[in-house]
Amino acid sequence: MRTLWRRLDIPGFDSCSIVRDGSDWRLSGVAEFGEGTQRANLAYQVTCNALWESTAGYVEGWSGNDRIQITAQRSENGTWNCSAAAEGFESEAPDIDLGFTPATNLNAIRRLGLKVGESAEIVSLWLDSEDWLFKALPQKYVRISEDRYQYRSHLHAFECELEVSGAGIVRDYPGLWRAID
Repeated sequence: MRTLWRRLDIPGFDSCSIVRDGSDWRLSGVAEFGEGTQRANLAYQVTCNALWESTAGYVEGWSGNDRIQITAQRSENGTWNCSAAAEGFESEAPDIDLGFTPATNLNAIRRLGLKVGESAEIVSLWLDSEDWLFKALPQKYVRISEDRYQYRSHLHAFECELEVSGAGIVRDYPGLWRAID
């Protein structure tokens, strides 16, 4: 599966492929967005096991004048070893959420497997694109129809309605990203 998104709030695009590799899943993509000195070009990959629990991730590229090279690896006991983590960060989060792409909503949506009317509160391993550090991010997903989820980030007091494909890939992330057919 491949998806291309256009960024809505600033110039940009994100292209992602989702492939099965044995029993694992790999989300691999490239995001380019921003303008002038705030421009970014980032290659990323997130690996998930058969249950869609994130097991590893990396981001490589640049943002403005900064070179970005970040890795995260989940141990067998569920804790994360991150090359760039906020001070005091400790998490056993099952999902990686790369804050600059809609691709990583997929792993939480697939892992949760919510039926219409169900909801779940989770904590994700979130990469904050403001300082490029991993942090714990409390989130809530409510499945409101076959192709829609109410999404809430408690930390940012942010809430929106995500439109998704039948496979769980975000098609519309209001104000931020829209899939291009």
